[in-house]
Amino acid sequence: MLPKRNGTRRPLGLPALEDKIVAKAVAMLLEAIYEQDVYDFSHGFRPGRNPHQALHEVRQGLLGSRIGQVIDCDISAFFDTLPHDTLLAMLRQRIKDGRVLQLIEMWLKAGILAGKEMVFPDKGRPQGSVLSPLLANVYVHDVLDTWFATVVQAHCRGKVVLWRYADDCVIGCELEEDARRIKEGLPKRVAKYGLEINTEKTQRVDFGRPQRPTSGRTPGTFRLLGFVHSWGKTWRGGYTIKRQTEGKRLRRTLGEFWRWCRDHRHRPLQEQYALLCAKLRGYYQYYGIRCNSPCLDLVYHTATRAWRYWLNRRGGRKMTWRAFGRMMAASALPRPKIVQGWVECWGDPLAHGTSGSRRAGVRTETDDAGGLSHRATLPYGNVRHRGTV
Repeated sequence: MLPKRNGTRRPLGLPALEDKIVAKAVAMLLEAIYEQDVYDFSHGFRPGRNPHQALHEVRQGLLGSRIGQVIDCDISAFFDTLPHDTLLAMLRQRIKDGRVLQLIEMWLKAGILAGKEMVFPDKGRPQGSVLSPLLANVYVHDVLDTWFATVVQAHCRGKVVLWRYADDCVIGCELEEDARRIKEGLPKRVAKYGLEINTEKTQRVDFGRPQRPTSGRTPGTFRLLGFVHSWGKTWRGGYTIKRQTEGKRLRRTLGEFWRWCRDHRHRPLQEQYALLCAKLRGYYQYYGIRCNSPCLDLVYHTATRAWRYWLNRRGGRKMTWRAFGRMMAASALPRPKIVQGWVECWGDPLAHGTSGSRRAGVRTETDDAGGLSHRATLPYGNVRHRGTV
């Protein structure tokens, strides 16, 4: 059982090697079946998709439309409350092989060792299996995606869109009336399938493009995949959507770096240096997006200060800032950089080189005025060309 941030515990599955091989084979089989059914706005745990494409689609969709209302949805303890019987009934609609269904049921109902007692739950799915994300996608597809595409869009007066990554989803609405009706119907829909909406975290946000300062209207913010989305000013004076690391995740990362430097201060310097570099590069790889430079700088400087602080407390000769500076000059920690500045979108005609003379490799982004611009990736990467379509 793994402790969660809210004080509860989450079961963790540790399958054997043979079990992992069979589960991977079943996952490949189910992926080939359900990949034909899932909608394009679903990005979680699908081949060729990643969280940054979902973040890019959300930003581009809000910049290039008149969506003024955003519903930030949160399902309470999704992996812990997923009903087994309902999920198996959904799988039987597409899978007719009894042996495959028997294997999935066996994995779902596997016992959990809590202390010295073996527990056999009738709901929830222990995380750690290669099959868990796929089963979660199948369940949310029937509960949320199909309902949104067939019922919600048909009964709304204005434009409504959905972006989803696993159990994290955001719904955008052009009209406030549609947003209010969807927010009221969402808990009833998920309750029908044994789930529950977290009413404290699920909120409707006024996220329209900012108007004149004298209008007295201030757009709100919403959270998705660890980033806070908000409107902000550009250096040209226009408005754009900025994304920064969520506050609680940033504080947790800073604390983890401080505790890691404390617990590993007696290791050899080269070993500490290699591990710290790997940790920082991994952080930049996910959180290194545009407009998030202040958070990246804060993580870098905190890691640097924590490393020097605990090296100075190893005993023996003290490490002054001058000595630490010489060591950093010889083997510096990786500096912050924007890694995910340009994201190639799934299904974008510009990204696949199908628009006139533009070749494959063109990546799309929306400029400050909301227009579509393109950047051609040239052979050596240091010469760039931008134009407006």
